[in-house]
Amino acid sequence: MKVGNNFAFNKIFNADENEIYSDYNSETATYKGIGIKSTILLGITFLVTLAMIGVVLTFGYLPIATYLIAIVLISILQIFMIISPLKAKALAIPYAISEGLVLGCLCGILELAIPGEGLIIAGTALLITVAIFIAAMILYSTGFIKVERRFFAILFTLALGIIIFILGSLLLSLILSLTTDIVLLDLFYSSDIAVIVSVLLCVIAAGYIVMSLAEADNIVKYNYDKSYEWYAAYAITVNVIYLFLEVLRLVMIIFSRKRRD
Repeated sequence: MKVGNNFAFNKIFNADENEIYSDYNSETATYKGIGIKSTILLGITFLVTLAMIGVVLTFGYLPIATYLIAIVLISILQIFMIISPLKAKALAIPYAISEGLVLGCLCGILELAIPGEGLIIAGTALLITVAIFIAAMILYSTGFIKVERRFFAILFTLALGIIIFILGSLLLSLILSLTTDIVLLDLFYSSDIAVIVSVLLCVIAAGYIVMSLAEADNIVKYNYDKSYEWYAAYAITVNVIYLFLEVLRLVMIIFSRKRRD
């Protein structure tokens, strides 16, 4: 399980100044430009997701092969853009399409697994994600949340703690399953602990949304070349999708618990 997803900006802020800053004769990145490009990428992801849901509901589990191919494509595209941020201008849209294919498969399969309720769960997760994203923009733009060293430290500590807990739980579950009849993993996913961990993962994902907004803000403030608008938009999209996946996990856990009650 991945925890946190703010790797996208690392390449920019470790790059050579001559490579990223705009000269006097070229345009610089703007908030409007980043906003428009982020909207384009998220919009494409959403539309492709809807189309893929339709395909899954029509052909059943057949499009799972598409899901696997899209996962590989996403990884390849991310590697290229992290190595060379300027490639985001050409690769960000294919990345958004690939993410749409993956999300569409997940949501479609969820509907097949829980007929009449799978899409309600996905729709609920989407609405919560949009609400958190809007709240993050408002809180950051008004200065209520400041991305300082302490913010990074708290977020990193939470993420590290969750990683250690998850890895420890998986190891203990494996040991118990091999030596006893206790299936700790089932107990974990059906207990209050699962809800608490999932909520913390959502908090971490929301924190990375704020960090993405802060780094995009820096791109504009420090006059980065306009080409980096696509990379900033890509990074924001990565974190919004990550947030959606964590919220979806939380909604599914809550839903499964209610069905058992």
